[in-house]
Amino acid sequence: MMALPYTFTAKDWFGSVDPGSDFNFESPSDTLLMNDLGYHDKGLSTIAYARFKLFSDQALCKMMNELESKEVLDNCEFKGDIVQRQYRGMVPTHAPFISDIWTHPYTLFRISEVAEIDLVPVMDLEISHVNRTAPKDTTSRPTVHWHTDSYPFVVVLSLSEKGDMEGGETLLKERSGAVREMEILSMGQCYLLQGRHLEHMVRQFAGSNERITAVTSFRPRSIFLKDETVLTRALPISNSSRLYTEYVRYRFDIAVELMEHIRLLPKTDNVGQLRWMDHLVRVIQDTNDELIGHCIVDIDDYGGDIENINLVCLYYRK
Repeated sequence: MMALPYTFTAKDWFGSVDPGSDFNFESPSDTLLMNDLGYHDKGLSTIAYARFKLFSDQALCKMMNELESKEVLDNCEFKGDIVQRQYRGMVPTHAPFISDIWTHPYTLFRISEVAEIDLVPVMDLEISHVNRTAPKDTTSRPTVHWHTDSYPFVVVLSLSEKGDMEGGETLLKERSGAVREMEILSMGQCYLLQGRHLEHMVRQFAGSNERITAVTSFRPRSIFLKDETVLTRALPISNSSRLYTEYVRYRFDIAVELMEHIRLLPKTDNVGQLRWMDHLVRVIQDTNDELIGHCIVDIDDYGGDIENINLVCLYYRK
């Protein structure tokens, strides 16, 4: 893929990002299409997987300084079933540089270029989710088991040296059941994956270095495309109050933009009005279903009475 021209302007000089020295974009060196994996009828883009480079060594050092700060270590650690040692929710409060660089116009421009669709981060909570995994003395078991993601796209950035690592490859499952093995990322390399539709895993690895990756989740910027986000995998490793709040807010923003679009349609465009009203209703209904499906109740609100909570869940699921 040819890199598009990009001229830095005044809007690129914001926050703690130095656009002249924090970026080092290299076009994708390895790309897979959805068709290549047998998923011609799935996804929001034809791109299934692409490996590329985006950030400079200087930017990686700034990221690691924030990741290893007391602020992040004390406030952002979660333990999960897929990866034991995870750090989430650092943006924007605990990691301002990481926040600035992942939301920078140039970052979004290049990631959208690679994905062949205009993308934005899903929400602050899902910017730079960090997995830290220690090496094992065997490569027979997975570091990350087979799964699909909660969000349409992810960009995975390697923050550790490959060194003497054996194993650690990302595997993608084709529709036929065959498995594709992706090359291990070097430090500073990224891959983009349409992870909502592609089942994938990471092999266990041996060696002297831990594996550190930063995962940022993306969705389409356009309000006219379906947002395929589900909360299933995010919920067990998140502060549920923050997750629900950020989810509802960005979904509400989509609904508001759709209402404004409908309001500005010609009064005689009955077909267009009905079409986008139906889309608006589905956005609201899908949001409601996603929230109710996870039964959002606070145990303290019901005195810790499990039977009462179960009745509330059943009521809302009707």
